[in-house]
Amino acid sequence: MLRPARIHHSVTYANYTIAVLLSGSGSNLQALLDAEAAGELGASVNLVVSDRADAYGLQRALDRTIAAAHVPLRPAPRGPAREQARAEWEQRLAAIVAAFTPDLIVLAGFMRILSPAFLQHFPNRVINQHPALLPDDGGPTYRTPAVC
Repeated sequence: MLRPARIHHSVTYANYTIAVLLSGSGSNLQALLDAEAAGELGASVNLVVSDRADAYGLQRALDRTIAAAHVPLRPAPRGPAREQARAEWEQRLAAIVAAFTPDLIVLAGFMRILSPAFLQHFPNRVINQHPALLPDDGGPTYRTPAVC
C-alpha cells in the first residue's frame, strides 16, 4: 500500500492573515477559529465580512475581537441598475477586504458569486470553501452553472 510522502515546509506562517467572507451562521469560520486557537491553522483570521446583517458568523468574530463588517448588496431592478449596484457592492467589499491586507480570502459559506473583477483584486488568494460534496449535496438552491 502506498503512503503519502511527508512534506516538511520551511515556510513559517506566524504573520499569515485570513479574511473570511460568509453569509450565515459561520460554522466554517468556527472551525478555522478553533484550529487557530489550537495552534493548528498556522495563520490568524483578522477580518470577517458578511453580506447579511443577521449572519451569526459576524457575532462569532466579534466574540473573538476580530474585525467584522456587514456589506449589504442593495436591491435593484433587473438590468443596468442591478449590474451597477452589484459592481458598486463588489467595489465596497474589495475596499474593505483590501484595507486589512489579508494573505488569503476564504469564502466560507459565502452565498454570492463574485465576478472576475473582484477576484482580480486578490490574484491567487481566494479559496471557496464549500461544506458539501458537489454536485450531490449542493442543497436546494444549488445550480451547476453557478459553481462551474
